[in-house]
Amino acid sequence: MAAFDSAKYERVLFVAHREEILKQAAVSFKNVRHSDDYGFFDGKQKDIGKSVIFASVATLGRSEYLKEEYFAPDYFTYLVIDEFHHAVTDQYQRIVNYFKPQFMFGLTATPERMDGKSIYEICDYNVPYEITLKEAINKGALVPFHYYGIYDETDYSTLKLVKGRYDEKDLNDKYIGNVKRYDLIYKYIIPNVPWVSVVQECMPRKWQRNSANEA
Repeated sequence: MAAFDSAKYERVLFVAHREEILKQAAVSFKNVRHSDDYGFFDGKQKDIGKSVIFASVATLGRSEYLKEEYFAPDYFTYLVIDEFHHAVTDQYQRIVNYFKPQFMFGLTATPERMDGKSIYEICDYNVPYEITLKEAINKGALVPFHYYGIYDETDYSTLKLVKGRYDEKDLNDKYIGNVKRYDLIYKYIIPNVPWVSVVQECMPRKWQRNSANEA
């Protein structure tokens, strides 16, 4: 969507927090714009002077790079912020406040944040298109899903929430070596869910390796 919408703009900045998203976006933009005039701005390379730049927020969001020697505030005419629900954080805010594009386009599947901060204020409450999960499934844009609830005796009451999420180290301590939990997975999920490999791919690598060793 962003590639098509920005096609008529001279210079585009695409910002995301993961390298794979930047690479996927680069392929889409190249196919739409039919041009190799693009570059990356991340921990590995610092391309400048390109028509389209795919930038890591962790790199571009640092004050040392938000300077004229890299990009003037008005260099980009179109700014794309992927995972726009992160736009209220400091690194994203530095980018949003520094650049002065003609148009800013935000993409997110989760506009409501758990901390109550509003992302709509950043774009003056201008929402050109919105679709719910149910609507997307009914229109065939997403595949239907089945939710399987299995009772888990793991005690999470001692874990602390940090910015709405459990600390990964604390979860590792709870999960790794938890034989009862592995037994539940192998007893109820694996025999009944043919796409369990997809579920495995969503797990942190440490959990994958440990559950495989317990199998």
